[in-house]
Amino acid sequence: MIIGRGKMHTTIRLTVVTVFLLATMLTAGLAIGLQYYFSQSMAKQAAADLYTTASGSIAAELRNIGIINANVIDLLADNPSLSERDAEDTHLETFIRVLEKNPLYYGVYLGHSDGSFFEVINLDTSDQARRALRALPSDRWLVVTVDSGAEGRKRHFRYLDENLAIRVERSEPTEFEVTNRPWFTGAMTTDGAYRSAPYLFAQLGVPGRTLSRRINHSDSVVAVDMTLSSISELLRTHKL
Repeated sequence: MIIGRGKMHTTIRLTVVTVFLLATMLTAGLAIGLQYYFSQSMAKQAAADLYTTASGSIAAELRNIGIINANVIDLLADNPSLSERDAEDTHLETFIRVLEKNPLYYGVYLGHSDGSFFEVINLDTSDQARRALRALPSDRWLVVTVDSGAEGRKRHFRYLDENLAIRVERSEPTEFEVTNRPWFTGAMTTDGAYRSAPYLFAQLGVPGRTLSRRINHSDSVVAVDMTLSSISELLRTHKL
């Protein structure tokens, strides 16, 4: 059987076109695949670099916070007047200055071996703190004290405004025992500052950490509280 020359030319042309199309498609597919592969690799590398940079920045910021906290607690522990039980007005002024300069702190407080307790809380730490502590928007500071009397142990609350004027006072029975708290026992048995593991703050119901230290040459302990949410907020505002 003889195949016509025109038909042969058509078959050859179709074969060439088909091979060309297949080669083009194969080349394009290979190029697209390689481009996708390398773009994915570059994206992953860029994400890894960004994560490394961010984690390094966060670690550096947390180290700075730790250094500041250590300096603050050391300065407080070097103040012998803080071990005096009857100098609450002086303690109030000192603690307010500390809280104003360190808005990360939820509270600063003192515990004594006789079970007495004195704390100043920064109510501007969060709206949750105000709700949990039954504070009004006009309240700026909350002073909490614990002492023992003829009616047993009591906890006293004083709500102060910006000018330190008392809005209201209230008291309630309590079983709170300073000398049994980990931040107190840890500081009394540790050289230098004692750093607690994260735990739930009883009054707020949120996680936080406590840094405490024994006041030099005394049986009293000074401590600062920080909520983990305030640390997260600090990192967020710094765009880390």
